[in-house]
Amino acid sequence: MSRDIALVLRAGASGVVIGALTPHNTIDLLATATLAETARATARELGRDVEVTFHRAIDVVEKPVEQLAVLRSLGIDRVLTSGKAAAAGDGLGLLREMVDADSGLEIMAGGGVTAATIPYLVEAGVHAVHLSGKVEVLDAGPTGPGGGTATLLEQTSVELVQAAADALR
Repeated sequence: MSRDIALVLRAGASGVVIGALTPHNTIDLLATATLAETARATARELGRDVEVTFHRAIDVVEKPVEQLAVLRSLGIDRVLTSGKAAAAGDGLGLLREMVDADSGLEIMAGGGVTAATIPYLVEAGVHAVHLSGKVEVLDAGPTGPGGGTATLLEQTSVELVQAAADALR
C-alpha cells in the first residue's frame, strides 16, 4: 500500500484515502501512521502538499468520536463517514457529534448521499459531502462471442451531481 501511495502521488494525485483496521475492528495505529507518513514523505519529496483521508473504516470502530484525535495525531486530515449508518442521512446524530468534537479533522459525509439529504448533512455541520451520483445504464458494447445478455454499468449522472451541487448552494 505504501508503494501504491507513492506511485499515485508521483503520478499527480493530490491526496490518498486509507483505512487500516485490526481484526478486532480497531484502528491499526502502526499501519495508519505508516501509510500517512508515506504520503507526507512523498509529498515533501515532490515539494507539494497532500491530503490524507481515513475512509469509512471509521464506521465499524467502537466509539469513533473518541478516535478522531488519534487519527489527527497519525497525520490524517479528513474522515469519510456515514455516521455508522447505511446512509449518511441516517447517521446525522453521530455526524454532528464528530463535527462538534472539534478534532481539527474535516468530517466528510459519505455513503448514500443524495441531493435530498445534503441540506440535513450541512445542517449537522459536516464540512464536505461525497457522493457517487451514479445511475445504471445499459452497456452498449458487444456482448462477446456467441452473443449473451446485455449488462448494466454504473455511470456518474451529470444531473444527479448538478442536483447535489445545487443542494449545497
